[in-house]
Amino acid sequence: MLPSPGLSASSRWPSWDPDRIAKAALLAVFALLVAITWQKWGSLFVDCGREMFIPSAIAQGKRLYFDLWYPYGPLVPYWHSILFRIFGAHLEILYASGLTIVATLSLVLYSLSRIFLPVSWSFVSSFTFLGVALQLSIFNYALPYSYPGAYSVLLIVTLVRLLAIDPFAISPGRLALCGLLAGATMLTKSEFGVAALAVLLFSIAVRGIAAASAPESIRSIARDFLYALPGPLAAAGIYAWLISRSSADFIFGDNIPLLSTSYFVSAFGARWNQMLGLSSSPSVLLPSAASGIFNFALVAAALALCSTSRFPWLAWAALTGVVSGINLLARTNFLKIESLRPFADRTLSSFFFNRGMIWISVLALVGSAMVWIRTRQISKQTAALMILAAAAVATALRVFTGISLFGYAVFYGALPFVAWLAVLYRVTQRWRLARSVALAFALTVCASMAASTWMSFVPSQPRARIAHPRGSISIDAQSAAAFQELLAFLEGVRAREEKFVVWPEEAAVYYFSGALPPNRWYILTPGILPPGSKTVEYLADLDRQNVRYVVLSNRLTPEYGTLKFGADYNQQPYQWLLENYKPIRTIGAFERVAEPAPWGVMIYERKRR
Repeated sequence: MLPSPGLSASSRWPSWDPDRIAKAALLAVFALLVAITWQKWGSLFVDCGREMFIPSAIAQGKRLYFDLWYPYGPLVPYWHSILFRIFGAHLEILYASGLTIVATLSLVLYSLSRIFLPVSWSFVSSFTFLGVALQLSIFNYALPYSYPGAYSVLLIVTLVRLLAIDPFAISPGRLALCGLLAGATMLTKSEFGVAALAVLLFSIAVRGIAAASAPESIRSIARDFLYALPGPLAAAGIYAWLISRSSADFIFGDNIPLLSTSYFVSAFGARWNQMLGLSSSPSVLLPSAASGIFNFALVAAALALCSTSRFPWLAWAALTGVVSGINLLARTNFLKIESLRPFADRTLSSFFFNRGMIWISVLALVGSAMVWIRTRQISKQTAALMILAAAAVATALRVFTGISLFGYAVFYGALPFVAWLAVLYRVTQRWRLARSVALAFALTVCASMAASTWMSFVPSQPRARIAHPRGSISIDAQSAAAFQELLAFLEGVRAREEKFVVWPEEAAVYYFSGALPPNRWYILTPGILPPGSKTVEYLADLDRQNVRYVVLSNRLTPEYGTLKFGADYNQQPYQWLLENYKPIRTIGAFERVAEPAPWGVMIYERKRR
């Protein structure tokens, strides 16, 4: 039998502490990945530029929402703007923030996992997180497409850790801290804020309902609710103040797209949800549930089967070797058997990180509740598991059927994976999971994770470093040359105190040039600037301010289903551009085609009247 997952093994081996060794190993992995990926995270041409520009503009005196469009809560932009005011606007400040989140979150995840899991499996949960947190795409935690997403994960995992450590012995001070964490999450990213508030209320309800009598349950729930209330109440007060200075439609329609009447939700909400994995269609949910439950059952059966073997380690090694071998043969088509191709899509990785993983949390939550109702009693461990499962479902709801090691899902999969491991461990303990098999499983998952993600740490094109007083970043060489040439051109524009705009998205140009856009609409990607009267007002304002130059990039937006600026969306601004401006210079590989070469821009200058 494995030792109790919540206890350190230091009493058994006084000369060394497995928990400290595991944490040190995690920090070593973190340091190695940082060294490999240093300054290669994110992108200058999509959302990451917004995360650079917004705090620098706030530090220059601009107001969030009113002077700067922004789709998330106000906490992170103002926090980063404070850092910029203290240390100066520099990318290294953002890198330091992101990397601090990664290091801290890996340790908090480990600590949360230790409530339910042995050392080796707890290590797996944090190792897996590190494997997705430092990838070179925009979906990372060091320079992400959304810093509020990264901060939100840290806040809600910390919240769950505080709630799950002892659900029936939460002090008033810990409840107040949990309320502050929930309130802070509400001010970062909307879906995480709702999830944090739901988990906090769920934990209070579990604690209260478990009380000895109905009157005591009511008193417990009311008392805990009041202890936790200040944090969410403060967050709600901040939003109420913002609404009082404008309107609910302005804050939650024109900026944070929560209202169904907002332009983004009405025009792109359904497609966006479908792309991320949030669906109510049985044709999507049923295959997702089947995949999640089937893969979980296969892994559990394999662990149980190998544990009953005379040589458990060898049995696990043989089983995984056979599966890997067949998969390799199927992928190379060496056997020329078409029926093996579906198997090739179910690699070892898909057993552990499949898109239907969240259903295990759903089953754990429902099953634990049913046992509680039937037996009228609940253990501390089961209550903690219910809180973890509820948090996993709440946070992963945005990508419910789309959990993955890549893309948007990297911000939603941490808690579901810990819950998946916790349920698996609890189930396999019923069959006396062999210690050697448990360790072999941990090594297999880590190896599978590394095999699945290693390409995400290798640049697909030759890189060049952009060294600038506001920070350094490495991007593909051709785009780097074009970006630096554009910055050189804009230095002259700023020296002459002339104004310019960049379309459709490259807010990083404003950040590196130190310029401010003429008005709050600094991005014109799909779903941002509503057509009609608001577009007319926007263009009239550009005329009024006599904007001299328009920088038009070849950035495409296939994620919205509308590919090309001026052709598939924002036809009004593009027509205004052609009527009032003339092209004067091409920088980089600018082409208005379906699949453009590396990044480039066309610079337009206002025609003389």
